[in-house]
Amino acid sequence: MSIRVRLGLWYGGIFGIALLLLGLLLYVVMARHLESMVEDAVTNRANHLVTAIIGINHRAQPGGAILTPSLDTFEAPEVYVQVLALDGTVIDHSSNLEDRSLPLPGGALHQGEFAISLDGVDMKTVLTPVEVVGQTIAWVQVAASYRQRDMVLERLRWTLIGGGVGAVLAVGAISGALAGRALRPVSAMTETAQAIALSRGFSRRLS
Repeated sequence: MSIRVRLGLWYGGIFGIALLLLGLLLYVVMARHLESMVEDAVTNRANHLVTAIIGINHRAQPGGAILTPSLDTFEAPEVYVQVLALDGTVIDHSSNLEDRSLPLPGGALHQGEFAISLDGVDMKTVLTPVEVVGQTIAWVQVAASYRQRDMVLERLRWTLIGGGVGAVLAVGAISGALAGRALRPVSAMTETAQAIALSRGFSRRLS
């Protein structure tokens, strides 16, 4: 293997390692950013919906009828909303759920953020109690799909892989070409020395 090829492989390999580390860092940062966007979407909508329900049910009693605002105001593409009674039955839900309902984590009502699946799609969900005068009168559940996040990350993966492979090959080829040009005087000197040795014309000199 010639020196030029070896230098091209070395430079391409070093550049590839650096590009791989940069790509992994970019991917992790983007994944975390998209994750936080999903978390913020469900948390903010849940808080706003709780405030709206409290505002129209400030005299409600536990077990009594619960009024709900238009839940479609709080929905969004890939974001689903439902209001639950204390026994877990659905009082109202956003229209994008159609005839479905969001599954309860562990089958029970408990406050927090959880991972669920609806129709095979992974989601982040938040369960929050609605409290009036210190008593829980209902529960709010908001869920956001990870579909958009997964699509963006998949495109990013293929972009990084395709762009990275192309960049490494280009750097390797350019490095090999530059190394060949830089080593051209050495090659000429080697050829001249070999010619002197074969011809035994030791009066010849290298430039």
